[in-house]
Amino acid sequence: MRKLPYRMVMIGCLIVWLFSSVEQSAAQPYLWPTNASRALTSSFGESRPGRFHAGIDVKTWGKVGYPIIAVRDGYVSRLRVSPFGYGRVVYLTLDTGEVVVYAHLSRFGEALDAAVLAEQERRNRFSIDLWLNKDDFAVKRGDVLGYTGQSGVGFPHLHFEMRDAQGHPINPLSKGYVVDDTLPPTVRGISIQPLDAQSTVENDWRPALISVTADGKGSYRLQKPVAVSGKIAFGLNAFDGMDGITNKFGTYKNQLWIGEQLIFQATYDRFPYSLNQQADLDRDYRLRALDLGAFYKLFRDMGNQLWFYSSAEPYSGAVWFTDSLETPSADAQDAVFSAAGFVKLLPGRYPFRIVTSDYWGNESIVRGELIAQAPSLPAMSPKMAALHASDNEVQFKLRTDYYDHFIRLELQANKDLQALPVLTGWSSRGRRQNIPLLPNGPSGVVGAWNLHRQIAYPLFFELSYWDGAGNQTMQSWILPVIPVAQGSQKTIKSEDQQVKLAFNSGSLYRDLYLRQQILDKAANLPYDFVGRIYRFDPMDVPLNNGIDLILQIPEAEERPEQLGIYTRVGDKRWVFLGNRLDAEKRTITTRVRGLGEFCLIRDSEKPDISGMAPADSSRLTDDRPVLQAIVVDTLSGLKNEPHMAIYLDGVRVIAEYDPESKQLFYRPRRPLAPGRHEMRVVLEDYCGNTSSKTHLFWIDRNGKTN
Repeated sequence: MRKLPYRMVMIGCLIVWLFSSVEQSAAQPYLWPTNASRALTSSFGESRPGRFHAGIDVKTWGKVGYPIIAVRDGYVSRLRVSPFGYGRVVYLTLDTGEVVVYAHLSRFGEALDAAVLAEQERRNRFSIDLWLNKDDFAVKRGDVLGYTGQSGVGFPHLHFEMRDAQGHPINPLSKGYVVDDTLPPTVRGISIQPLDAQSTVENDWRPALISVTADGKGSYRLQKPVAVSGKIAFGLNAFDGMDGITNKFGTYKNQLWIGEQLIFQATYDRFPYSLNQQADLDRDYRLRALDLGAFYKLFRDMGNQLWFYSSAEPYSGAVWFTDSLETPSADAQDAVFSAAGFVKLLPGRYPFRIVTSDYWGNESIVRGELIAQAPSLPAMSPKMAALHASDNEVQFKLRTDYYDHFIRLELQANKDLQALPVLTGWSSRGRRQNIPLLPNGPSGVVGAWNLHRQIAYPLFFELSYWDGAGNQTMQSWILPVIPVAQGSQKTIKSEDQQVKLAFNSGSLYRDLYLRQQILDKAANLPYDFVGRIYRFDPMDVPLNNGIDLILQIPEAEERPEQLGIYTRVGDKRWVFLGNRLDAEKRTITTRVRGLGEFCLIRDSEKPDISGMAPADSSRLTDDRPVLQAIVVDTLSGLKNEPHMAIYLDGVRVIAEYDPESKQLFYRPRRPLAPGRHEMRVVLEDYCGNTSSKTHLFWIDRNGKTN
């Protein structure tokens, strides 16, 4: 047999070795990241304010100091330290190209700790972001990288995150990790909402929140069919559980079936950080803002570009009940919607089911029935109002509820009605239109009006009613709505010209219909309000990349640097947003990602320093005492790290701040010399108010004071 040349043999061996190495690398299991526990406190893809939870949280039972380990071979590519957010963080790049993140650590491993300390001393600050080379800290599977803690925001736990080679967060459970979970998700209820003024749910235009009855483990049902018409969309209020843990987790997969047709599916396994804020589109922002519950949307909302869904079309998962399954012409369509994503069905009775499951396949099913019609509302004419009521002096109050594409108009009379009134509406350049009304209790009616940016505003509404004496009641209302088109640049001014809202091309997910109001100053509150309070609606609509909010400083104001823009949270609390000062234009600006109530408040109060240790004039035998203080500012808040400082004997030290306990603290790396020492704490808030406090203490290693 002819021998192969040596060179070919070596090439063949190399190929075999390469394939063997790739196969071994792919087969290498991922280790669990800590020995603290295999119990979770949060799952991947859960909703947080304005973002998703990008990993899993491992329970550490309220303790710190458990080792974290390399889940595979790789190298430490990044180390971050901050008082906020993730606190102390290790980024480990794996041999697969993936990156894992260990956050909220109490400390790093010895070699990593030394690198962090050297960078902190070089920059003379606590917060650092240190990027490393591949050869700086190579690690093997199972190596200890650091220890669990509670740095940054949150109580003791390990936040463990995995990102693919492109940096996108992925569900860590997809890597073969196993936790004890035999429990199906718990369903609290569902929502069904109409999407335009021609559509209803249960003879109304507001979202219907429908309770469910449990029939057994993982089985739920609606107690009666739901009457719907036109374009509708579903939502789900549910959470998952795990064996032996009281925490509530997000679900992994949600499906909507109508009959045997899969209408919608979302699977929470991967998303890009660039779309993280679109968590406000995946969950029902409006229902949460109105404190009506936490609902998954079972449709793809306008502007939603996330990767979770079975279809990329806008409004996929939404249903359109119509007499014709043909795609309507552009003139016939409601211009608000694209018909592409809707599932179109003929009127009729339809069983439906919503299936929600966790990562392990434990599932719960909600079953119900729809009685569906095409849009068909009663035709209105003045003759309907000619019937007499049983009493005279009928007066109506108008309540408006604004939704994404229409206004719900609720009219409540001071007496029971024997007939429907007539309501007409028109825009400033439009013709009058009769608005179909439906009964809403014995003394009320409800209707709806479509919103569209091409309509001239304001809107006008007029109501007619004949009382029992044959007298006609006429009432009218003006709704000064301001449309802002998605993708446009537009500046809106308040009625007194003192406030501007500056929208850019990326501010909005969809067209916005703005309303504004100037309010009286809040009384009996411990705030120094400067100027007026401005309310901008809608507060229940998420913004994309936000808008610039600009407030004019009153001419008589002599200390503008003490002013900040605040927003109201709840009934009595006002929260600082920002205070970017333009002294020449006499304006203060901040960026907001939601509308609300805003005002200028003066902060002339100094930050508070308390609980300083060592105590003043104390004598210590410990030559490495912890220097600490409680630091608080109740208005604008403490400014960033350079403005929270501890000085030891006149030299600034690298102090750490804990936002939960409000502690600023530092422990010397080396023993202090015997004798007198000075500790000084210096603070500054966002409005330039400063505080300082000094303590003296003595060190005597032998128990005697020098």
